[in-house]
This record gives sequence, structure tokens and C-alpha cells, in this order.
Amino acid sequence: MNVLLVRHGKKARDLPDVSDKDLPLSDQGRTEVRSLAAELTGKRLRPTLYLSSRYAHAIETARLLAEELGGDSVPEVVPVEALTPHNPYTFGLVVQEAARLGFNLHHEDTVG
Repeated sequence: MNVLLVRHGKKARDLPDVSDKDLPLSDQGRTEVRSLAAELTGKRLRPTLYLSSRYAHAIETARLLAEELGGDSVPEVVPVEALTPHNPYTFGLVVQEAARLGFNLHHEDTVG
């Protein structure tokens, strides 16, 4: 099994009275995700399952990637509370394991 970690695209910032968890991707964010999908297509990566945090922009990122890379059958996107950055226990474990493997992963990493 291969695991690919992807940070969500740039989220919208100009929506008054919308909480962070409900912010969609911005137009720039959608462009970033489609660009990443094109790069992954060139590498012939076709994930069969997408896990994301429950935040709207993370789910949208996963769905866009699934649609762009899915071909004839679009894989399922499964929102997982444990992947939410504000869930320090599980997200912290992901960060620690990435560090152990030599990756510098944190919440501010970006797509692209």
C-alpha cells in the first residue's frame, strides 16, 4: 500500500460569517488542486481511497483529486475527524511519523 499525503488547496478568505471549517476552496485553490492532479496523472498515480479531514476545503480538495484522477470510477472520499488539525492527538501522530521518516510536515504546508 502506498500513502500519499496532500495538503488542501488555498481556501476562500473573503466569506464573512463563515467558520474556518466551512470555508470552500478559492479559485486559486481549485487551480492548485487541478495542477497537482495533472502532475499525479503524469506519474500514473490512481488512489483507490481518499481520506480527508471534515473541513469543507479538505473534502473539496479530495473530491477534486478523486474526480480528476478517478477515470471511469471515482473513488470514495471519506471524511475522518482524526485528520483534522485541531484534533491534536491523531494529527500530532501523523506529524511525528512523517518526521521519523524524514519529512517536515506541519499544518501550514501547501499544495503544489
